[in-house]
Amino acid sequence: MAHSSTFDRYTFAGILNDEVKTFAQKYYGGNSSLAIGKAFQFWCIQNISPAISEVDAETARSICEDEKSGDGGIDGAWIDESKKTLFLMQSKFSPVTINTDSEDFRLASFDSKAAKELDTGFSNIIPISKGSTTVGASKKLLYVSKLYTEAIKEQLRIELIITISGTPRKQLMDEVKKINDGFGDRTKFAKHYCHVYDIDELNQIYSDKWAKIPDPEDIVVEDSVELKNIDKTYYGIAATVQAYELVRIREKLGWGIYNSNFRFMLKKGVAKAKIERTLKDSVEKQNFWRYNNGITICCKDMKKVNAAGEHWTIDGLQVVNGLQTIETLYENKDKLSNEVKLLVRIIPINTSPDPAELEEHIAEYSNSQTPIGPRDLRANDAVQVQIERMAWEIYGFKYIRKGGDAPTKKGRRGYIEIDNEDAAQAALSFWFGKSWEAKQKKKLMFEHITSATPGFYDDIFIDGSTTTEYITFPKLLWDHAYKFIKKENDDFKKGIYKGTDLLALAILGEVFKEVMGITTAKPINSDEINEKLKTAVVNLYHVLEDDTQGRKAKQLWGPIFSVLSTIVKKKQKEKAKAEKKLTKEIQVRTIYVSFKYTDEALRALIKKSLHRRILRQAIENIFT
Repeated sequence: MAHSSTFDRYTFAGILNDEVKTFAQKYYGGNSSLAIGKAFQFWCIQNISPAISEVDAETARSICEDEKSGDGGIDGAWIDESKKTLFLMQSKFSPVTINTDSEDFRLASFDSKAAKELDTGFSNIIPISKGSTTVGASKKLLYVSKLYTEAIKEQLRIELIITISGTPRKQLMDEVKKINDGFGDRTKFAKHYCHVYDIDELNQIYSDKWAKIPDPEDIVVEDSVELKNIDKTYYGIAATVQAYELVRIREKLGWGIYNSNFRFMLKKGVAKAKIERTLKDSVEKQNFWRYNNGITICCKDMKKVNAAGEHWTIDGLQVVNGLQTIETLYENKDKLSNEVKLLVRIIPINTSPDPAELEEHIAEYSNSQTPIGPRDLRANDAVQVQIERMAWEIYGFKYIRKGGDAPTKKGRRGYIEIDNEDAAQAALSFWFGKSWEAKQKKKLMFEHITSATPGFYDDIFIDGSTTTEYITFPKLLWDHAYKFIKKENDDFKKGIYKGTDLLALAILGEVFKEVMGITTAKPINSDEINEKLKTAVVNLYHVLEDDTQGRKAKQLWGPIFSVLSTIVKKKQKEKAKAEKKLTKEIQVRTIYVSFKYTDEALRALIKKSLHRRILRQAIENIFT
């Protein structure tokens, strides 16, 4: 399934609260903590496996209700045929505190209790599944054991999942890692994984439900202007549309009309307040068309239903600009009247040689209130989604692919967070040696080679070739370099080290490739290379966790930064002499800011001074 843009956290938190409360009232007799807990379990099962029926979702939940003391640990068990997976679930829910006036909200954080309970529950079913005595086993354990035996026989994936309505603490992620380490013997536990579905992961799976493009829908317009291509196909129409009509479509099709729009990642802006103020004033309502920038809709195709042109059928309707306007009209539908009208552009994109690119450009160029950057436009690329999934699933790293989801302060959530923009900079430096470009042209990391200003995205991110390890390893190394930098007490040297951080990464990358026998900079999906990188990532992860004294950081980065510091000082003296100034009058930043590892003269100088044998030995000791 294509991944849709996620709702911003505030919006999703409200949706989750409301839907869990609705399920609690509808199915479980009220809003007691017990009913809310059951409703959250049911919600999670339905959204993780949307293909199963409500009856099967309730069976998966209810069969796992505790029957007696010691029978806990698993809150849901079901086989998802479409995903070829057996899910064993433990859930913890705490309502999200939301302030609707300020759009502030507070999420709960969850400790290791859920993971420990799930591990205990899983441990209880293993003996039964292997044919050991079933005396005293509850109906729940017998049922889950039967599912597990069936899944093993069919070679299904086994996922132990913890679903939480907030964020995981470090203790929880440590416990999940411990469980996955226990699955390390793949002869016994093939295809077994433990995974946390936190608020962001639940947001993604919920948003995915809206990834399906809506079926053809009719729209009534007024005063339309039709534009046609040379072959008489529609280039687009511009029309006046009543707000009531747009609200009707939003009510019928739901959030599916926005699934290609990336602005759900962003907080609501000033437009909402201005629209609401206009709708409250009976005179100002008549000016709505004049005040509003209008709506832009892309579609696969459009057909005129009547000759007069007031009635059209739109196939694959997607709002790419005007989300805030439509949502605000929808929330204030009781204040609408026939005078509330706005301009709507409808543009078919399937006549374009590249429909996806055209839709992307229309979304990018038409969003003036909150511009969409190239990073957000790439956020739902298959390669980004795959990197994110595998980073979390295999290593417990949170790969952040969207601009609105900035990393927290180090250690706050208890797991490593890798911002994909930082990772792209690190990859460009490490694999390609383009450290100057990575630092000075950061905005081009997510631009295509065909963009108005050509960028580096197509070099770094290749669908089917760019692995999680290829992207995460350079970023982890960059973090590791700062373990060394922070230990430096000389402020002068520390300034040089910080200024040449990506250059140091480029130098290390070149030697690393030699040691590992990697001959290409671009990602290549080779089993041999992938295995080497996986080992390197795991080893580096342990170094980041355990190298408290920074000894390994010194072994790896000491030789590189020592050479760079010497070169910078030398260049500083040369410049001072040429300009007839004192050495201290020449700022070192003016020296290293122009350093490019792609400059053959600089590379030759570095190679001449660098003890490559020592560096190679450090790489072999740490990463192989």
